[in-house]
Amino acid sequence: KAARKAAKLDAKRAVRKEAQLASAKRPAAEKRLEIARTAHAVLADPEKAVSRLQGLHELATADSDPQIRALALASEAALLRDIIPDYRIRLPTERELVIQATKEVARLRNFERELLTRYAAHIAVLEAVLDPHNVANAKPPPRKKKGGKPSSDEATVGDDEGEEGEGENSTGKKKLRAAEIARRKLAHTVEPSTALQCVCALLLKAIRFNHAERLLALVVAQLDAQPLLPPRREGEKKNDSEREAVVKAARNDADRRAEVARSAIESLFTTERCGEGSLLATSLIAELVRRRGVHVREGVLLCLLKIDRAQLSMLSCKASKSAEAAGAAKGGKRKRDFGVGRDFDGLTGANTSGADRSARGEARTASELLRTMVVTWGRVLRAAAGAPAAPAGPGA
Repeated sequence: KAARKAAKLDAKRAVRKEAQLASAKRPAAEKRLEIARTAHAVLADPEKAVSRLQGLHELATADSDPQIRALALASEAALLRDIIPDYRIRLPTERELVIQATKEVARLRNFERELLTRYAAHIAVLEAVLDPHNVANAKPPPRKKKGGKPSSDEATVGDDEGEEGEGENSTGKKKLRAAEIARRKLAHTVEPSTALQCVCALLLKAIRFNHAERLLALVVAQLDAQPLLPPRREGEKKNDSEREAVVKAARNDADRRAEVARSAIESLFTTERCGEGSLLATSLIAELVRRRGVHVREGVLLCLLKIDRAQLSMLSCKASKSAEAAGAAKGGKRKRDFGVGRDFDGLTGANTSGADRSARGEARTASELLRTMVVTWGRVLRAAAGAPAAPAGPGA
């Protein structure tokens, strides 16, 4: 089996190398024409031509011309933004696949499956470029004693199970190593600024689509972008002035990326108006502030001011009043909700309409958003050393 797998991998590498050599020989004008034709075909009939995005993906990751790679990646992001739906796709389960479906349903399933595959591959490239060190953590191997046996709390029940566990552990290590190698190859596909532009172009449309958390995590991380200095090569000598110029260029690039990310998050807050996307973005910003010990760029906190606080207050008051009305209707004592709408007992009955349930969901989201903002600003104020006290009012 190992020999067959190695032969298959060698064959795939040979095919990929031949394709790269053939692509390198093609003129740039022909590649641009191919990108334009692919875009026209996908926009004309997405269900039939969605598989042609694979060609754009190969140009974006394997072409030798950096301009063609950037153009192909940006075109792929624009096409995905135009054809993804405004809802999360749920792939059918094994039990649902057994049931014979109509031609229309089967065609829709195939389209959604291929779309998710292309979309996930595109996000993987963006993640590799913007965050090349974020490798998924594998489970650590079981600890062993000096005699070579696992510890008592991690020992397996039998020899067969132990051997199976070792096999699974080695398989996990191989998968992690392969993922890390693939990520390193994709890390230099395009410039980080180009990848960030692609993420921001997708963000507003894909906030309700699959993998929205991954996109938002990339943008929020760039709010506090750090300079990316090129690694020093062996034998390379630079004087102080050249080194300072490189550092200055890297800092300017980090400032531009942070400004682009801030603009995207502010647009999200303005468009969502205290929706699920705003809550997710605020939670990620709160985690960034907590992890960095409040030592973040000023724009990280300033973008929170773009949240519609009037809408937030109105929705939170609605949640509180709805909880009070539900408690009064039940005739019993209502639990205190502390003004953030925590008491939702009796609000999800069978007689409630869809509009009421939607309003309650918005109120709950706003309450959680308000709580996250209060916690974040409280952490900032506590960390401010020697911060002056608030001025007293006129009646104090």
